[in-house]
Amino acid sequence: MKRIILLLTFSFTQALLFSQWLEYKNIPPIYNNKGVMIRPPSIDTLIHLNRIFVVDGTIPDSEFGVIGGNTIFILEYDDSKRDTIDFYVRPGDIKMYLSDYEYIMKQENIETIYMQFEYWGLCYNKKGKSEFYDYEIPLKNRVIFSEHAYYMIIYIYNTDKKENKKHYVSLPGKTYNYQLIYPQGEVRIGVQKKWTKKQKDCWKYTDYHRKKSKSTSGISK
Repeated sequence: MKRIILLLTFSFTQALLFSQWLEYKNIPPIYNNKGVMIRPPSIDTLIHLNRIFVVDGTIPDSEFGVIGGNTIFILEYDDSKRDTIDFYVRPGDIKMYLSDYEYIMKQENIETIYMQFEYWGLCYNKKGKSEFYDYEIPLKNRVIFSEHAYYMIIYIYNTDKKENKKHYVSLPGKTYNYQLIYPQGEVRIGVQKKWTKKQKDCWKYTDYHRKKSKSTSGISK
């Protein structure tokens, strides 16, 4: 029993410590209509990044909503050239071809990387409508690909919603904004303009108890 617990603990620790892992995908051969092989079998290598999307406080997990559509990274260079790289999303994971990942990391003149994806809400309101959002997130650096960020939470705030409008600023010309939170720091600290009620309540009582514990420190009970 102890051995099983140790193995499970080690596996969980591995998942936390390693921000990336590789998947090897067998590609079968392709034959033409005469039975002649026109492409030999091969192996594609994909890289997985531990990245968690949170849209308006909910993780898209096929119950309330999903991320999909044309999921691409748009690379914009300082000479106005543009490239596009496909990626795939599932809860807690961004997957892309290792060759594409290595290509991005080797480029020295990338000015901006745009992460483009769609969100489809699976819940309908009384009017029979569901949510749909089309995002293009500007990333000024390659932190989203960093091997040192062993996890990253990508928060998306739709500022056209009443509950978000007074708390978050919008990207220029957009009705949404974002934050990247990871162990070494965060990107776009100035997204929030006003605390939510939950944040206020949290810090109100946290500060109170911190002050109380300091004032009574050293006093025996």
